[in-house]
Amino acid sequence: MARLNAGERLLLAHRKIYEAISVGDDREARVWMERHIGDFHRGCDLANLDFSAPISSGMTKAKHA
Repeated sequence: MARLNAGERLLLAHRKIYEAISVGDDREARVWMERHIGDFHRGCDLANLDFSAPISSGMTKAKHA
């Protein structure tokens, strides 16, 4: 597979996970979920973020009109 950018790989992983779950393929869903989590870990490392840190409570929800 050609090297994908982060957005493309994110979309591909979500699609593959969904497709595998849709047809009841537990093994394939697990493979793609593990890849997806690995990508997230690498992204956190590249951004110098602590993967195990709690999400900041300082974030606010967008207000709907």
